[in-house]
Amino acid sequence: MKPLTRGPARSRSHTHMGRRPRRSTRLYAEAPVALRSRKALRLPRLDGQRAAAVVALIGLTVILLSLFVLPDYRIKAIDVKGNQGTATQDIRESAAFVEGRSAFLVRAGDVAAAVKSLPGIEEARAHIVLPDRVEIVVKDTPPEVAWVSGNLVAWVDKNGVVRDQPPPEQDKRITIRDLTGRIYEKGDKVDVYALQAAQQLSVLMQRELQSFEVPREGELVLVSSQGWRALFNARGDLNGQVAALRRVIGSGRAVAYVDVRVPSLVSYK
Repeated sequence: MKPLTRGPARSRSHTHMGRRPRRSTRLYAEAPVALRSRKALRLPRLDGQRAAAVVALIGLTVILLSLFVLPDYRIKAIDVKGNQGTATQDIRESAAFVEGRSAFLVRAGDVAAAVKSLPGIEEARAHIVLPDRVEIVVKDTPPEVAWVSGNLVAWVDKNGVVRDQPPPEQDKRITIRDLTGRIYEKGDKVDVYALQAAQQLSVLMQRELQSFEVPREGELVLVSSQGWRALFNARGDLNGQVAALRRVIGSGRAVAYVDVRVPSLVSYK
């Protein structure tokens, strides 16, 4: 019996498991992906003009950012012009929220809106003046009446609002003495009916007029230059009351006090 002989040993590459893929083959398969990734990351080349534009843009950005933080461009002063009856300090205080802020971040419209919220301000415009100022130009209603209560004088505009500055033209001032004892502060409103009646009577009774008094709300006393006084209903028809007063004064009677609140029932003494 012949002994069994073994054939030559097979290499692992020839076994049923198949050949091991070569490293070079795997790298070759992955090569196109790597090339595509490198192309995607490649930055575009800049010519001379484009490079100069990029540098200029970066420089401009740095300059603008510097301006926002430089102390020289922070608001330090608020200038006010055009106000006749509104105190300059009140206008500055209404716009004080911009102080210390960068002039490039302040909106003129916000400043004008804050100033216009003050009583008596009809129009307001604001301008940013570089490097560090805000200029405010206003149009307000000037005071026209000196409203005297006790020893205090309140300056009142045509809308009856108490202001804190005297009228610019003293010769046109109307004086009304309030006898009700009420004390007025800035921003308060006086008896509008008495105010409007005084303004109307100052035209109708210009020659006889000396001053006015308010004994109670809704009533007005005209103090004449001849010494007599006339009591009016400030809420009634002034033309009818003036006509009744002229009839009494024109009759030649010596009178000291005339009550014309009801023109059909005039009383005097």
